[in-house]
Amino acid sequence: MAKFLTTTQISAELESLIRSAENDVIIISPYLKVNQRLQDFIEDANRRRVRFTLIYGKQDIRPAEREWINQLTNTETGFVQNLHAKCYLNDATAIVTSMNLYEFSQQNNDEMGILVTSGADPDLFEDIYAEAMRLGRKAGVQWIERSLATVTELSGGTENKQAPSTELAGFCIRRGEPIKLDRAKPLCPRCFGEWAKFRNETYSEKYCHACGRQRDTTFAKPLCGRCYESSLP
Repeated sequence: MAKFLTTTQISAELESLIRSAENDVIIISPYLKVNQRLQDFIEDANRRRVRFTLIYGKQDIRPAEREWINQLTNTETGFVQNLHAKCYLNDATAIVTSMNLYEFSQQNNDEMGILVTSGADPDLFEDIYAEAMRLGRKAGVQWIERSLATVTELSGGTENKQAPSTELAGFCIRRGEPIKLDRAKPLCPRCFGEWAKFRNETYSEKYCHACGRQRDTTFAKPLCGRCYESSLP
């Protein structure tokens, strides 16, 4: 069940969302001016190899913010003109709110929001995630474009036919790192070496080979339900 959030609760839950992220954090906010405390949490997550996607609008990122973002090693930004939505999500939690990721808003405004988790509200979470993916595609975020091309290829589409065979369009089902799309080899070389010691095709893994989202998969079944259904004729 979704949880109502006040201004201070939004800030606290956003910190928790970033601190608990294992794979992805998507930030959607027309205005970006990140306070120092949140920067520290983001930098720590970046060191843990969490991938950050920042989608913004209304105005360009200020030079100081841009310089800080460019120092992060696993971050991608995208611009959507006339963006008004504010949403923050990781692999299992989403915050839909009136609050920009802007220091003034966090400290001075009266804001509202709701917290949604994939465990308590899976359908609602999937709808929020799908809309975030749509905005990411609109913003030209590259990893989202690769995921879309992957699903198109799996479903027999032609949009990806000209892509080079070496394109990193898939993801390692154990570490979530980009690898070549190959359902017969859904692990990166390092993880395949670990897997090959036991060769257990039903051993539980963490990521979808096609879209890279955190999902229960195995070597024998490397795709999440949505990507598998998209691959059916």
